[in-house]
Amino acid sequence: MLRTAIYCLGLALLTGCVTEQSYVDSNQKVRALAFDKEDAAKSRLLLGLGYLRNNNYPQAKFNLDKALEYAPNRADVHYSLAYYYQAVGEVERAEQSYQSSLKIEPNNPDTLNNYGVFLCELGDHQQATIQFKRAIATPSYTQVAESYENMALCVLKSDDFDSAVSYLTTSYQHNPNRSETLINLISLQYALGNMPVAFDLYEHHLSHFDGTSSSLLLGVLLESSAGRYDIAEQFRKRLTTEFPLSRENLLLNADLLSESVFEQRKHRYLQLQRRNNTIGGVIVAKSKKSSSLKPNTNASVMNVNKKSEQEASPALVVNPNSVHSVVGIGKDLSLPEETIISQQGENSGIEIIERVPILDINVDNVEIPRYTVQYGENLYRVSIKFNVQISALMKWNKLKKQQINVGDKLYVRNPDVFYTVKETNNLSTIADKLNVPLDKLMQWNNVKQDGVVTAGTKILKVEVEQL
Repeated sequence: MLRTAIYCLGLALLTGCVTEQSYVDSNQKVRALAFDKEDAAKSRLLLGLGYLRNNNYPQAKFNLDKALEYAPNRADVHYSLAYYYQAVGEVERAEQSYQSSLKIEPNNPDTLNNYGVFLCELGDHQQATIQFKRAIATPSYTQVAESYENMALCVLKSDDFDSAVSYLTTSYQHNPNRSETLINLISLQYALGNMPVAFDLYEHHLSHFDGTSSSLLLGVLLESSAGRYDIAEQFRKRLTTEFPLSRENLLLNADLLSESVFEQRKHRYLQLQRRNNTIGGVIVAKSKKSSSLKPNTNASVMNVNKKSEQEASPALVVNPNSVHSVVGIGKDLSLPEETIISQQGENSGIEIIERVPILDINVDNVEIPRYTVQYGENLYRVSIKFNVQISALMKWNKLKKQQINVGDKLYVRNPDVFYTVKETNNLSTIADKLNVPLDKLMQWNNVKQDGVVTAGTKILKVEVEQL
């Protein structure tokens, strides 16, 4: 979330802040003793900011209007009103108030920072970055770290990951006491696949800051990606115990990690990398980890079975769905069952982009182990024995109540261990989507290499442990 300087203003106003002064005369009538409009404006502005903080928008507006009445030439009054209009969704009036504030003080860094946040939320990331840089360039500005972080989060919305990393690094250098900044920086290094850097920064975070729900979830993801599942489990237990109602814990327990901001950033970066690997309309094959076999409209996919070997002279294999896809397969090129991606190049030539085996995965004989309830045990004792929440046991076993009987067979681990492939794709691409190391996915599904998995194939997405 981008940070405004609006609440910092309230602290600055506390010094020398007074209210309208009055007294009650002998006839019990209130008479004005003194009235300083400037001080009254500060008081009203402070009250307005307090009400904004508590989302009491009617009272905030009333006091900010009073502040504007008393001091129409104060820049902080105008940009506070702009923030109010921004909060209630009046975009045009927010823009007008920001412009009024900048007209009074063109180089007010707080106004520039907040205006940058406003522009970024409207999607004008380029102009927002200009405002942030103007705020940072102001010599007396004390919130430089916040503006650098704002700038990082803003350019990230334009998919500029490299600049975001640079700005976050600078932000943390200006204020190394902000845990949130460091978590954002670690998450970007994780998204970019810079794992050594991510782990170094995370170790620094562990030694300098208390754990938060975000940092613990990030620990789960980092350690899982490195195959250190025992350490990942420790972070998971801490997250469940210390932050049971946090969004991060709910996502983890609901198997919805793909919706976390960390996984969304990683997925987005992978999308950009794959898009960048497409040059001039032709998919350029890279490592199996980053390649995608989803064909575009001009590409064709053909299955070639090793049993249908040709004679010594090459024969033409024609895909009936595309007149552009003609690939020569001869006896010398006979391979195990494989997929060929071909596409017409700029000079009407045919380019074979990738040739990879189609994996034969069959997990229909895999049985998910269950625990047999012993004499004297109830659901609570089973949950303690296997360190699992009762609610999870009830969900996994479709129990409507907590009563169980001797001999009942219970799932004590999540039985949702299978994943049905929706689109024909590389196993490595599926591993990225599931956030599982490729070597583990290969091990669980008993395959020796990366390759194509056809749509509809059921695979194991976790290791099936024995009780």
